[in-house]
Amino acid sequence: MGRYFKNFGNSDVRLPTRGTNKSAGYDFYLPCDVVLPPHKTTLVKSGVTAYMEDDEFLQMSLRSGLSLKYAMIFTNGIGVIDADYAGKEIGFIIHNLEDHELRFEKGTRIAQGIFKKYEITDDDCPLSNERTGGYGSTGK
Repeated sequence: MGRYFKNFGNSDVRLPTRGTNKSAGYDFYLPCDVVLPPHKTTLVKSGVTAYMEDDEFLQMSLRSGLSLKYAMIFTNGIGVIDADYAGKEIGFIIHNLEDHELRFEKGTRIAQGIFKKYEITDDDCPLSNERTGGYGSTGK
């Protein structure tokens, strides 16, 4: 199967890219203009879905340059996109710590995604064989 990105329903969304041949992360671009209200948490959609091997996940982080310029964070620290989330739109849960709204234009590089392998314990026993939802649904 491999790993790759696809547009999520909107063909003019820019797919994630690596900045250089030694970049670990794929930069995610905003598919539209975004306004983050002051002291609020916002779910920002990427317009992208990811596919990966069964023993991989996509780790999502806010781009460090944005964190340096603005007081904003991923509310969950990092995002974990599981392999069984394939075909669903990736979103970013961003909290604006500023006293004013933050505005970002379509095409702004907002986050980085890094594909990672993981291991499981010898006595692993998942609560379910299939994902039944999106954010916060694993294990329900």
